[in-house]
Amino acid sequence: DHGRARTVAQRHELSPLHHLLSRRGRRHRRRLGAAAGAVHDAARHLGGRLFPPAAA
Repeated sequence: DHGRARTVAQRHELSPLHHLLSRRGRRHRRRLGAAAGAVHDAARHLGGRLFPPAAA
């Protein structure tokens, strides 16, 4: 899905923090905590539709 990939790329460009979470989330899931992991997973699955890049 090119549209989804583009959205993810835009989120990474506009939100360095989200980019860091994407790269470190799996490795440091326990450090981030179950709640942070769940929120991060939900945001990734939704493809940024619930949380626009401007709000990230």
